[in-house]
Amino acid sequence: MFKNIHSNMGYGDGDIRVDLRLSKNQYALGETLCGEIEVIAGSVKQYINQIYVRCYVSFVIDNHEQTQLVYSYPIRIQSGLDVNERKCYAFTFGIREDLLVSSHTTTYYFETKSNKRSESLSNREYFEIVPPSYLQQLIDSFQQLGFQEKYGSRRFNGHYQEFVFAPASFLRGKVEEVKFVAELSREGILLNLKLDAYWFWREHELKRQVWFSHELLDRPSELEDFVEFVLQDMLRNPHFPHIDFHPEYHHYFSFVYSMSDLSRAIGSFVARVF
Repeated sequence: MFKNIHSNMGYGDGDIRVDLRLSKNQYALGETLCGEIEVIAGSVKQYINQIYVRCYVSFVIDNHEQTQLVYSYPIRIQSGLDVNERKCYAFTFGIREDLLVSSHTTTYYFETKSNKRSESLSNREYFEIVPPSYLQQLIDSFQQLGFQEKYGSRRFNGHYQEFVFAPASFLRGKVEEVKFVAELSREGILLNLKLDAYWFWREHELKRQVWFSHELLDRPSELEDFVEFVLQDMLRNPHFPHIDFHPEYHHYFSFVYSMSDLSRAIGSFVARVF
């Protein structure tokens, strides 16, 4: 079933209407979005050669709203439209894994335009992009340990999108915030992890780079144990770079990383075209 999204486009005495339908209103990173438009002619024949279905992402940086085109699908209308004629056209696009996920500062919407006009011809129709299931499992493991995702989490800073958690129970009084940037791949998740920790009455930022394979991500209890071990070890060994391995899944973590390493992070596609 497709969800109906109505977009009205006026053309003089004979109006034309475009109904945009999505299979659902929420998609995950890496998923394929499927939809269709139905173009409905008005009381006079319409000579429109092409309609563009365009997807935009809008995000806020430093209190300024920015908009980027994510996807544009041209639909050619052969021989125009007769009076009251209806034509349906399907469209799809793959949602990249380095796009932003939706948040209170990041939104996605569709607009439709024709070849006759440059301005928008429809209302904005919004939908959500959410983390894929295996990233959501990792987010859930932090929550199971007693962390709460903060209101300002998932904010895009112009380079990548950062997830931010505050301790509600576990590590409360030792850690102010836990932050991470995720790089998704077919093999798993490379997590660029930061702890804002209290150390000798001062706050220090500790960094680790942690690898999670899909095998571990599919085992919630072991995943939670490993996340707990990594966080505890960062506090025990804040100044000692090393490589360690998970005994079964061969996860490693290194001491430090830089922003230049985050070429596959969530939001990096938007950063490249921003």
